[in-house]
Amino acid sequence: GLRLAAFALSAVYAGAAGGLGGHTQRVVSPEVLEFPVMVSVLTIAVVGGRGRVAGAVLGAVLLLHLPEWFRFLERSYLIVYGVALLATIVLAPHGLTGLLDRLFPVRPAPLPKPAAPPETAFPPGPLLRVEGLTKSFGGVQAVGGVSLTLSAGTITGLIGPNGSGKTTLVNLISGLERPDGGRVLIGETDLAGQRPDRIARAGIARTFQAVSLPEGAGVLAAVAAARLERDGSIAQAEAHALWALERLG
Repeated sequence: GLRLAAFALSAVYAGAAGGLGGHTQRVVSPEVLEFPVMVSVLTIAVVGGRGRVAGAVLGAVLLLHLPEWFRFLERSYLIVYGVALLATIVLAPHGLTGLLDRLFPVRPAPLPKPAAPPETAFPPGPLLRVEGLTKSFGGVQAVGGVSLTLSAGTITGLIGPNGSGKTTLVNLISGLERPDGGRVLIGETDLAGQRPDRIARAGIARTFQAVSLPEGAGVLAAVAAARLERDGSIAQAEAHALWALERLG
């Protein structure tokens, strides 16, 4: 969902730039969308360094001016231009901004002082109640009327063969799938069919089988991200995350 939103937002900027470009240049031509232009845009992202605004700006300035700098070579300038781009990709696989980060590394900030998170007071009674959840995919019923109760301080295991609907049930509870029927209750609040982020804010979190850190993030940042909703500040979330990581060794 987040990637789709980012893609849609980037399309808004691109569409606005195209519309304003027509008014500025006084001409609308399909040549601006030809294949060489697409390759140039991709090369700008690769050479400058993707994921950084500075990389996009640096790559655009370099690639737009590099052919002019080599114009004195006349017919052979394209060869030198290609060699320069290839050398950049080989020597700086993360782009020029990545190369600058390696040559001039930023001194990491000191780690926060570990702090134990405050104890959570659980209300009496069950924390989570699942009542009659059902889900079908076409003519296949993956989950048929499942009910369960989770209480504080307990661990509940869900056992079954492949294809029995275990993952689908977890997806229904966490909001990745919308149930055909049934309820997911925290207290008296029914969360069935809500968006995953709203269910997570209500207190239901999940992990996935294939766990991996986001690109460029360390362990501390990844654990602190799970505390941000409760702590409200990065400094406090990192302190609580460091306390948990030290306990785990």
